[in-house]
Amino acid sequence: MDTHQPFLDELAGKISQNGFAERIRLQNMSMAELSFPEQFDVLWSEGAIYTMGFEEGLRAWRPLLKPGGYVAVTEISWLAPAAPIPVHSYWSAEYPGMRNIWENLLCLRRAGYGEIGHFTLPESAWWEPYYGPMEARIAQLRTKYLGNPAAQTLLDAQAKEVEMYRKYSAWYGYEFYVMQVM
Repeated sequence: MDTHQPFLDELAGKISQNGFAERIRLQNMSMAELSFPEQFDVLWSEGAIYTMGFEEGLRAWRPLLKPGGYVAVTEISWLAPAAPIPVHSYWSAEYPGMRNIWENLLCLRRAGYGEIGHFTLPESAWWEPYYGPMEARIAQLRTKYLGNPAAQTLLDAQAKEVEMYRKYSAWYGYEFYVMQVM
């Protein structure tokens, strides 16, 4: 599911090319307004639960799962204590709900799940599919919107995120959490 139809259209093409069109249903809807007549065995969300908040999202999704159902989710998490002021300030503004791994494990328990496991995604998961292409696109758009201060400000914000990770990746990253309805 997504709220941006062009992304869903692109995914529909890939699903069809790989022969899964009869097995996967795409929905244009918000994660915060999920409504399905059936319950699911598994919910999988990568890099998106932050739009609802980690614990809030887990609580909202629980009724969508069958008894014993699973959730697999990535959440940006503090990996080390005492992050330097620049990165702590940056993420405090961008995602005030960001917690460390142990706090997230407590959240999943409070939301009615048992922990199956968790692991930190490698830095390559940030650079290869995300920040590398983002940096290339920022460079293209800087040229395209050279005389547009508003566009340059947006591009500066995206470049700042990349720079934060380049300098401070030892303190935060995406943690992959797998849990089961208790």
